[in-house]
Amino acid sequence: MIKMTQKKRTTEEGTKRVAEEGTAMDRRSFLKTLAVGTAGAAGVGMLSACSPNAGDGTNGTNDEIAGGGATTADQRGYYSWLGEPPAIDDSQIASTVEVDVVVMGGGNAGVMCACAAVEEGLTVAVIEAQGKDDIYYYGLHDIANINSQVVLSHGVEEIKKSEFLAEFQKRTLGKTNPRIVKKFIDNSGPMVDWLYERMPQEVKDTLKVYDWADRADYWAVGGVINGFRCWPGYININFQLTAPALIEEAEGKGAAWYWNHTGIVLVTEEGTFTDNQEFTEDGIEVFKDVEMPQTRVLGLVAQDPDGNYIKFLAKKGVALTGGDYGGNPEMYYAIQDEQRWLFEAHGKDTSNMTCSGFGRDGSGIKMGMWAGGSLDPNTRAMVWPQVMFSSDRFATNLLSWAGQPFMIMDHEGKRFCNEVTLGAYALLSQVERRKPGLRYYTVFDSKYAKNFSLNPPEHFAFSFTGPSSGQGGASEEDILAKWLAAGAAGYNASQDTSNNLEGPSGIPEEATPTSGVEATCSWGANSLDELLDYMGMDATTKATALAEIDTWNRYCEQGEDEDFGRDPNFLVSITDPPFYGFFRIDETPELGTVCLNGLNTDDYQRVLDKNYNPIVGLYASGNNSGGRFAIQYTTPMSGLTLGMALTLGRVLGQQIAQGEI
Repeated sequence: MIKMTQKKRTTEEGTKRVAEEGTAMDRRSFLKTLAVGTAGAAGVGMLSACSPNAGDGTNGTNDEIAGGGATTADQRGYYSWLGEPPAIDDSQIASTVEVDVVVMGGGNAGVMCACAAVEEGLTVAVIEAQGKDDIYYYGLHDIANINSQVVLSHGVEEIKKSEFLAEFQKRTLGKTNPRIVKKFIDNSGPMVDWLYERMPQEVKDTLKVYDWADRADYWAVGGVINGFRCWPGYININFQLTAPALIEEAEGKGAAWYWNHTGIVLVTEEGTFTDNQEFTEDGIEVFKDVEMPQTRVLGLVAQDPDGNYIKFLAKKGVALTGGDYGGNPEMYYAIQDEQRWLFEAHGKDTSNMTCSGFGRDGSGIKMGMWAGGSLDPNTRAMVWPQVMFSSDRFATNLLSWAGQPFMIMDHEGKRFCNEVTLGAYALLSQVERRKPGLRYYTVFDSKYAKNFSLNPPEHFAFSFTGPSSGQGGASEEDILAKWLAAGAAGYNASQDTSNNLEGPSGIPEEATPTSGVEATCSWGANSLDELLDYMGMDATTKATALAEIDTWNRYCEQGEDEDFGRDPNFLVSITDPPFYGFFRIDETPELGTVCLNGLNTDDYQRVLDKNYNPIVGLYASGNNSGGRFAIQYTTPMSGLTLGMALTLGRVLGQQIAQGEI
């Protein structure tokens, strides 16, 4: 059994030492002084010692010491939300399990990592805090992939891989790791084909391949919008029904799932290795052997449902696949700089900022940092905008911000940006930097089908009620007919059960207003004058809006948007009755559905220490890892978060098994 020791010095002593030496210690050195020895991590959904401060949402010691710099390590060498690594003595261990690979987190990436490793003949233990019968897998189950046989057999045109990689790097300003992105591109097709062979028949029967063959207008312009290209070819499946089949097969080959088990502590040992480094002496370049510190991860300690500690020893390594930090308010506040600044600029409460629906507690990321790793040094990204708006007044979500093909006007009736650059992101970024709670008007005419044919396959490419016509709700024609028939009374989709409005654009029960005129926000009319009256515009706003529509129509006719440079192919006039309109309200800045920057990792998904050397035996995939996304989740294809998690999780399991890393 591996001996676990603890060398502890009080926080006061550690701080005093920093002051005496006149320099801030790095986090790793301080943790060794403070607590470590062989310590590790708090697992998914457990040991959440972090909690936001009530009221003002400040970040405790960070703000006191670093003057409010919430993402800057404080002078004692660690982040206040990180806390001290717990230490479990050998005497507390009830039992020990020895396997080849320990997978910490049984979500999308974890399932695929375990399946790949066990296929290569390894023994695997999967530590999952959720229960077998209540686990919820992240995602809306759009899965991006490049050139799988599944999509090619449906007639989707083969994608040139180098072009996809170049487009991805362009959208992230080169901040993502092209080797990691290339591994997704090269392996996502085989991953989907492998998945297809194993998914239950009921999942195959409902599988949707997004070929966009019926979007002739869109593909006539080559899928390029203002210089940014995107592609179809992603699939949609029910992964919630698929994962159990994968797990059953993996268990038959020697993998074991430990449900309702929470990872607590990484088992590590400290050592050194010799690194040949470059120096300059008297202007001459020389190389010397330097002893460098090195951490080796040997396993982890988990806690079972009864509170017993179990030590899992891993011969080949531990894979951290525990998900993001979007469900941890303190981590979200500290790490998501842009959204924190946005909330503060709007005077919003920052004490409980979390992702909507899918956020995890960040404990896998803490685990890697306690072992000597650091955060992905990229601009923080998240899946944003979130699927649903949060509004007490706004009734419908018939058209999300994502894939917005229409002209948009603000509360004064003025157009204010290029609505189609980078999918929804330029539009939403402009909206969220304006005063919250105001109306944003959308007006279009009977050529709505032309608009939808231009709706790009990036992020969410929804139409009115779902991923494609005929799936998940009423048709566009049905809804528009009801808008027109309602006239001045307007149409309230949230109170209409006949359309079976469900799926991604359905109306969540908790968001349905119970009273108030703004519960109705969709109208139709045979003239623009009537329509704007129905929509409640006052005389000044209406006059401005009509003038803006005239200007818009002129730009459409001449093929140039002189105001904001919208792609000429995406200029569709508003001239042919009947006319339709609706408004939306963005009351609170969005918090996203999941955060995407985890630990700093290399080309092989190895977690790196502060010297950029791999921590031996420690890997991270899915949202525990870095290098995949930066700035915003603006993507050349829908479903990239899930596609990357499934693909790179599988690649990691294969690489560990085959000894490539």
